[in-house]
Amino acid sequence: MVRKLSFRGASALLISSSLLLACGAETTPFKGSDKKIIQTDKTSDVRSDVTRTFSSGKTKSVELTLNSGFADLTQSFILEQNPRQQEQFIQIERPIYNDGFTQGHKGLSASQTFNISEAGIFDLLLMIDNSSSMGPYQGRLSKTLPDILRHITNTNWRIAVVTSSSPCLRKTDGGKSYMTRADFDKNPAQADIDFQKMIQVGETGNPVERGILMATQAMQETGCETGNVSWLRPDSQRAVLLLTDENNCGSASNEGCAGLPYEKAEYFFDRVGKAVTVNAMLLTQEPPSVSASNPNDPNRDCQNSGGYGEAPNPKEYVRLVEATGGRFVDICRSNYSTVLGQISEDVGKKINVQFELEFPAEIASMDIKIDGKKVNAFNINGKILSVLEPVTATNAKLTVAYKHDPITMVKSFTPSRSLDTGTIEVFVNDTALPIKDYSFNVATGKVELRDLPPELALVKLRYRDSAALPKIFTYLKDYYLETLEVTVAGTKTKNFTVDRGTKKLTLTDAPRDGQAVYITYELPGDRHVEYPILGVLNDEIEDYQIVDPATNEVLKSTLDRGTILLDPIDVQGGRVVEARYNLLHDFEGLKFVLENSKIPFPGTLKINAGGDESVCANDILVESAKLSFSCKDEDFKAIAVSYQYADDYKNTFDIGTTFSGIKSYRVFINGVETSNYTILGDELVILKKNLPPDSEVKVLVHPEV
Repeated sequence: MVRKLSFRGASALLISSSLLLACGAETTPFKGSDKKIIQTDKTSDVRSDVTRTFSSGKTKSVELTLNSGFADLTQSFILEQNPRQQEQFIQIERPIYNDGFTQGHKGLSASQTFNISEAGIFDLLLMIDNSSSMGPYQGRLSKTLPDILRHITNTNWRIAVVTSSSPCLRKTDGGKSYMTRADFDKNPAQADIDFQKMIQVGETGNPVERGILMATQAMQETGCETGNVSWLRPDSQRAVLLLTDENNCGSASNEGCAGLPYEKAEYFFDRVGKAVTVNAMLLTQEPPSVSASNPNDPNRDCQNSGGYGEAPNPKEYVRLVEATGGRFVDICRSNYSTVLGQISEDVGKKINVQFELEFPAEIASMDIKIDGKKVNAFNINGKILSVLEPVTATNAKLTVAYKHDPITMVKSFTPSRSLDTGTIEVFVNDTALPIKDYSFNVATGKVELRDLPPELALVKLRYRDSAALPKIFTYLKDYYLETLEVTVAGTKTKNFTVDRGTKKLTLTDAPRDGQAVYITYELPGDRHVEYPILGVLNDEIEDYQIVDPATNEVLKSTLDRGTILLDPIDVQGGRVVEARYNLLHDFEGLKFVLENSKIPFPGTLKINAGGDESVCANDILVESAKLSFSCKDEDFKAIAVSYQYADDYKNTFDIGTTFSGIKSYRVFINGVETSNYTILGDELVILKKNLPPDSEVKVLVHPEV
């Protein structure tokens, strides 16, 4: 039988490699061969090398199946569509900020050791009258530092001096506002000199002596116009020594401070209290007469004092002394050394077992031991430690271990800038915390950690600025049907809306900083709906179906002048379908003639009958528009015919250049240099047998100068 079948190649049957561009960057290194030199005329222009790149065309495949006694023909082909339009957007990247914090601590460690024999904290204030007539008394007192210290040498003492005119503490030549035990131990001689200068305040002060006011303000650390000094220590034993030959606020009839708050001793009691012992050297009676014949008469120191209206006139000072359990003696008649020794002894008996620490201690951290035995009863006030347990003369050493200057430990931290809460990262000692271990408190503006970071830990907050991230993106073209798709950071999402009028796409949630957003869609006409009928002419088809063999779905279609027309709804790129034709036919032996507009590429034609390629391999003839073959028998169910052809195949290329003269050429096929070519004018010609389809041809034209 003779069956005439139309056999056309078409793009619908493409199983392709990449279509090579007509020109482009070199992708394959040159490999050496002799160059050809062609002289085109006798002139030569100096020009640079020119490289041309070409493609020999695309390979396409054809598959046909004749079955059911040659009454049916199946054409298998792949549906095509143009690549989807793709638009890429990169989300803005807001500034990243880093805030560092150092966690607090429970205190710095310290330890100290004290001799029990030197227990006690004692602060002594001397109020010196600096009005006229006081110079000799100041001179006497200035030489009595050893007497004052006689019974308190084992204490941690301080001595400050003020005058009856000012509550400002007198300063030593070294600029210190008070003397200390440490100063005395370091240099006793200098300490004695400093003491004398502090006591000798002169006689130019206010004639209305305000001893109660100045002593009170000094004990309150207030009232100094040049700046108050904090010289008193918490829980210290305290005492005041007054040196004056006048009453409070003066003794003359035209002096006094009647009605003023500091007129009476209560001013001191109400502000300082009666626990502070006041001692005094006062003029309690008229001074004795001075012996005219004895130039060394000690009463000469007193000759400018006196004149009281009644004795003892300094009654408010006397009330201060008596109410606080102190002593007072006559400023003129007393032996200062003896009196001050007695006062020192009185004070020494009252001083508690106290120690001054180097730093204010945290009471919960304290570990106190006397000769190795733990002390449980104690009190701490600032830097003053008071031992409340019995201490005997046989005890030697007290040791204290403690912590001081703690910094509050926290687990919430305030960022330095306004932030996007979704970008917060927290690191503790350079270890990132999981997000479940921290949160942001909108009310306080703080990042709150679940657990308290350890002492002195380095806590770092990293976050981005709070500027709003864009979530509206504008695409370029009208898309086909509902083919628009959105991918954010590699993940497809349907959480968006589209305004097709403005071509704006709005995401429900803005992409994070730096994330890539891809908008892809099809354009009208991207889906190929026309496919050639292969292997048969229209008038040879009795009926047909276009079927998806994977699902057996029958697709809507029409046939029109050798072309299959599909509904674009059914077209998806890469979908394999079959055109199943029922043929009108006549029989003439076992010879087949296929009308063919595309010539099979050499070596690609295969005719398979029932799995055997030799049955129909007889009398194969390929000529223009025809393919014919015959079969040895017809004991098979189907004949499968397949081959490849090159769509737009080329083996002739225009390599024209803008310069004339002698030129040399180097030709490369898929990166391998070849000499199998001919130059005809400005054309490069390569025989088909030397140039398969899907090849890249690269030509290097070099002017020979």
